Amino acid sequence: MKQFEVILDEPILDLNQTYFDYKYENIPLIVFFGAKRSGKKMTLIRLSRYLIENGYGVEFISNWIQLKDNEYDVDTDESFYSNIYFTKYKAFCDEFERNIYKDVASDLPYYLNYFGLLVKVSKNGKDICQILKVPGIHCFDAEKDLDFPTHIQEIINNSLPKTWVIFVEKNWENELIRARYYNKVFNLFNLMNPKDKVILLCNKVDKHPIHFDRGKPKVNYFLKEIKEQYPAIFVKKRKQQGFFSLLSSLFTQSYEFVVFSAGTFTKREGVGQTYIPSNEFYPDKLWKKILKSIK
Repeated sequence: MKQFEVILDEPILDLNQTYFDYKYENIPLIVFFGAKRSGKKMTLIRLSRYLIENGYGVEFISNWIQLKDNEYDVDTDESFYSNIYFTKYKAFCDEFERNIYKDVASDLPYYLNYFGLLVKVSKNGKDICQILKVPGIHCFDAEKDLDFPTHIQEIINNSLPKTWVIFVEKNWENELIRARYYNKVFNLFNLMNPKDKVILLCNKVDKHPIHFDRGKPKVNYFLKEIKEQYPAIFVKKRKQQGFFSLLSSLFTQSYEFVVFSAGTFTKREGVGQTYIPSNEFYPDKLWKKILKSIK
């Protein structure tokens, strides 16, 4: 298995200056939703490698994002840089499989954090689902209580059958920021279609090897920890009114839990980090949860 390196620098782009064209209206949409640096991108890459290695077709879709050129002054730096990033993004998607297995750091562009990623998965010529990695900057802001931007609203209102993969992490940040995050998730639950499915993904479990047994994480332990650290997400069904009644109903009907690790990262002076993929156990379990949600 080849390795590649991750660049951590980030550009400044406004994804609200784009519009989104979902090409596959009959294929279930799997939405990766989580805070910035919650690991959505690496989860998608690890899952994609697993799928490719197990005979699935994985196609990154580049033309689902279109720039609203009429909103830019062609002589401004904003227009210039936005078009450069968009051109590189299309090139990256067109050669996706080659890029995720390369060793060179620049082959995993940092601007993917801002554009998001859309992948179509197929098997033996039959489309199975499309997976969308939503930019973390549009999911949650730890400092500001902002409404969901255009990007998220379009996803919520899309008529496609959807599964929301909500990213959480043990001991993430602090109690106050976690509370703000699950309040944001509450807002999402309140807006989503009751038929949408939910998978809670506890990411980066490799940070806690003391809670492993024979090389695998103790799922019940991590579930217990996440319940304690994100308590309102696990409201049990009982006689409630309004919003919390909807929330508990959603989780009673469709909630699934999965632990995940995309792999480990080792620092290399002057070139960022080298990535070593995780055991196949993790993407295998996640993929089975996704398949279950779209049956």
